[in-house]
Amino acid sequence: MAIIKKYKEYEKDVTVEEIDGLQLVKKLAKNMEEMFHKKSEAVRRLVEAAEDAHLKHEFDADLQVGKNISF
Repeated sequence: MAIIKKYKEYEKDVTVEEIDGLQLVKKLAKNMEEMFHKKSEAVRRLVEAAEDAHLKHEFDADLQVGKNISF
């Protein structure tokens, strides 16, 4: 009964609005396309940074792992 009472409290404030499903899908598709484009650009930048770091890396045989680092 508490659920019905709560529903009655908010019933007057609730409206049903008809939407165009095709427009909704198009908007969602556009948003997803933008999101995936941003993510692919971020991955591309990460790859470039990793490749640059690899090219600039110089091996140091004397380099030692600290006591607080474990593998």
